[in-house]
Formats: sequence, structure tokens, C-alpha cells
Amino acid sequence: ESLSSLHFRLSYRANKLVVTDLDSKNGTYLNGIKIRQTQVYIGDKIRAGKTTFLLVPDGDPKALNFAGTSEQRVSREL
Repeated sequence: ESLSSLHFRLSYRANKLVVTDLDSKNGTYLNGIKIRQTQVYIGDKIRAGKTTFLLVPDGDPKALNFAGTSEQRVSREL
């Protein structure tokens, strides 16, 4: 519900996972902040409409770990 047919895209390039909003009607949110495009990390929550996606590790997640404290991650520019 309230999810666009093409809402957001996840792409993996250069060892980085990036979420991009695809001009959705209700927006895409990363950890509660509305985004247009940004890098995502393990533990981040992507919300689209009333659905929340949680990024969890699978295999070797080293490239998807934020290399700082959780306080630095919260203040990182989105």
C-alpha cells in the first residue's frame, strides 16, 4: 500500500550499495530521513510507502559496514 510500481532502486557498484528514489509519489526514506540517493549500510532501514526493508548481512558484508561510530552514521549527510 502507498508503494509506487517503480519506487526505488538498489544498485551495487564499486563495493557500495546505493538506494535511489525513482520519483515515487510518497518518497523513499532511509532511517527516517527522506532521500533522493544515498549509500546504504548494514542495519539501515529503507521505508517505501508502509513497507520497511532492513539491510541484513549475507555472505561477506565488509564493504557494507559503515567505518565509523553509530553517532557519525546518524550525522552523515544524506
